Amino acid sequence: VQGYDPNKLDPITVWKDPHSGKLYVLSGHSRLEAHKRLGLKEIPARFFHGSEEQAIAFAKVHANRGATAESLLEDIKAFKLLRDGDKAKSID
Repeated sequence: VQGYDPNKLDPITVWKDPHSGKLYVLSGHSRLEAHKRLGLKEIPARFFHGSEEQAIAFAKVHANRGATAESLLEDIKAFKLLRDGDKAKSID
């Protein structure tokens, strides 16, 4: 919040459930929270187009991977999830 600069932030990514019409944030939870704390009523957003399963995979594997430094273990988990889906065994 203290270093907020809208020129340095990507839009959040949201997915709209076609059955309920509810919006889900797939990427950008911290950016959304910062906007709320600043009292801002709008936030730049882009819509994810795909099925619920694709939206979940995007949120679990792809969201924020480019913006957040992650450990080798986190990288391995993400790639195993991408390769094997939710049935992958934990490597913890």
